[in-house]
Amino acid sequence: MVFFLFLEGIMWVCGFGYPSSFTIRKTFNQKEYHIPNPQFTTRFFPRQTPRLPVPFAIPVEKPANSLRVLVLGASAAQGDPKPEFGFSRMLDRMLSGQFPEKSIEIHNLGITAINSHVVKEIADDCRNLEADYWIVYLGNNEVIGPFGPANPGLSGIGPIRRARMSLAKSRTGQLLQNILAYNNKQQLQWKGMEEFLKPIKWDSPELKKVHKDFRTNLEDIIESGNQAEAKILLCTVAVNLLSCSPLNPDGEAGKQWDAVEPATARDLDTYRFRADSRINQIIPEVAASGDIILVKAAEEFESLEPDSPEPLFHDHVHFTLAGNRTLAGLLLKAIMEREKIDFKPPTINPTLGFTKFDRQSILKIMRGRLSRAPFLKQARNGLSPQNLDARIKELAPRSPEDLQTIARQYLVAIEAHPNDPAIRLNYSTFLLSHNQAETAKAHCREAITLSPWNPSPHYTLGLALAGTNSPTSARKHLKTALALHPTHHLSHALLGNLLAINEPVKALEHLQLSLRIEPDDARTLLTLANLRLASTET
Repeated sequence: MVFFLFLEGIMWVCGFGYPSSFTIRKTFNQKEYHIPNPQFTTRFFPRQTPRLPVPFAIPVEKPANSLRVLVLGASAAQGDPKPEFGFSRMLDRMLSGQFPEKSIEIHNLGITAINSHVVKEIADDCRNLEADYWIVYLGNNEVIGPFGPANPGLSGIGPIRRARMSLAKSRTGQLLQNILAYNNKQQLQWKGMEEFLKPIKWDSPELKKVHKDFRTNLEDIIESGNQAEAKILLCTVAVNLLSCSPLNPDGEAGKQWDAVEPATARDLDTYRFRADSRINQIIPEVAASGDIILVKAAEEFESLEPDSPEPLFHDHVHFTLAGNRTLAGLLLKAIMEREKIDFKPPTINPTLGFTKFDRQSILKIMRGRLSRAPFLKQARNGLSPQNLDARIKELAPRSPEDLQTIARQYLVAIEAHPNDPAIRLNYSTFLLSHNQAETAKAHCREAITLSPWNPSPHYTLGLALAGTNSPTSARKHLKTALALHPTHHLSHALLGNLLAINEPVKALEHLQLSLRIEPDDARTLLTLANLRLASTET
């Protein structure tokens, strides 16, 4: 024990290893913030495929007149596939102006592919963030996330795995992890939802343990929130019952779908990517045990979905713009009732700058996802990527006037919210896709000023500079992006592309890193192939 304590101290002094907390402190413009720790999920995912929240910065010194809200959960809470239009951003707009004497702070802490085992650790680290409200939207990934029975290589959280998780928090544990990783020649890659196609039956002991663990973890999350003296909004989990047929329709699940019993079909679907009915029973049971605000999202969506003028879900669980708006409205109502104030119409345009360009971008992402497992076995009346083709084509700009209309929408949103870096970044992406790099650069630089902790504006500016023959400046911003977020695969890919001619060894390193994180990125694969081909020819 003395030896290991001595070793731990030596490594701490020498700077080996990394902190394991969810947030770390960093100073920007002479002000200290809590920002995401890029190494946090190393304990839960292979190192090559860490998952991180949307970049945020929470002031260490909380302003006296602020209302601070934290959103905890997985990808649906994060706002996937476009967090810029997620319910946390909409709630921010809805709350602004309701408390004239307060500034609104809503921080999105959601992370793709995590479950309650991870959120419990996040909640424990959030106790010192001085939040007024915690919003907990959680339950879809209990079977497929870390330590779920469908996760290959991470299922089960017995005493040995629990000890390994605790050890991973220490520098000594991280040293052992590095040694094991070095000796393991198998390259671990993130394969998305295809990783988790292990059938888990409704009456299986594994699923019963999942439900038991979920309750325990949820109680621990609530306890952390109570210790933080935050008011907790606990949401039941809405899933797509109307248009998402069973992902594995074999057996009873398919029969129940054909019999128009979608909720039962969901429970019997052995590919468990959606929160089941037992999860949504546990949530109100836990909420009833204390002073918890229960938000009945599942019930509200189930009643609204059949008559909704537009879809509420993109896929099995992720919300469309209408779905995010619906959930934000439920949360707004719950907070207003808790604060005992009446809703006032907004005095400022609450736009997020959502345009046809953004809608088309989202549909392209969803078409790619729906073309892969676990959606390949769906019934004909289930989700279909082909159904999106006509909508994607219809949304494409057809004239200069269309482009001008979209640009005006962005500019109106920027004028209404000049300090919102997300709108400027979306506008920059639109400009770059239509060869207007010079205009995009100004908005990227403004976004960097507004959010110096965010790697995305540095990457986008690097992309704009690369397109205007400024490779040196482009490389500088890409390196800054990677300093902020070492696993930002787009920055690795673009930097590898820019280094390919003069520094092929460094280029190869960045391209391989990018592909470990996103192995199916076609452009990166092509660049790597060309680089290797050139190396062979010489």
